[in-house]
Amino acid sequence: MQVKKIISCVCNVSIFVLMIFGMYVLLKGIKFVDDPLILPQGPLEILKYYTIQSNILMGLISCVYFIFSICNKKIPLCLSVIKLMGTVGVSLTLFTVVFYLAPISSFGYFSLFTNSNFFFHFFIPVLSIITFCFFENDNKLSFKQTIIGMSTMFAYALFYTINVITHIENGAVSPQYDWYFFVHNGLWTIIISMPAMFLLTFLISFGLTKLNNKMH
Repeated sequence: MQVKKIISCVCNVSIFVLMIFGMYVLLKGIKFVDDPLILPQGPLEILKYYTIQSNILMGLISCVYFIFSICNKKIPLCLSVIKLMGTVGVSLTLFTVVFYLAPISSFGYFSLFTNSNFFFHFFIPVLSIITFCFFENDNKLSFKQTIIGMSTMFAYALFYTINVITHIENGAVSPQYDWYFFVHNGLWTIIISMPAMFLLTFLISFGLTKLNNKMH
């Protein structure tokens, strides 16, 4: 087995195990360090977050990718595209936290990188990016597949927008339903925040595709 494939296998198993462990830590409310940030612990409530959805998806995709690799089977193009989708998702989570959510957090910048969030906001995304770009160059990806890589963001944006619009009260939306604060300055800001998120997602998907192809 090639060295790159061995590293890929190790990384994919690690991503899957870290996802399971991170979910266990979150659901059990385990804290390795004290922090004032209180996160919902209900299994259904936490699923509304893109962070959780993208990390679970990444873990499951990594498991499938590992099975194909360990069986020494050729990685089909569709699996490479799905891996791109998963990597784009957790990368978007990483960049959103680093450049948007952490800076505006009232609990401090690094409060979003403690306990279970260390895995979901940092460790899994970074490991996923490294794995996809440098050790999983089985198929050359096209621009069309770059767009497909954004599909989880498209789906979540539709869900989030509908959720926000259906919970408007007196021209405002409670943080209970606008948990990423995209419209906390007014509903009109969604015409800025959503296109900005789409642009960021495209740049991430495009960058990942280019780097993966360069290593092909």
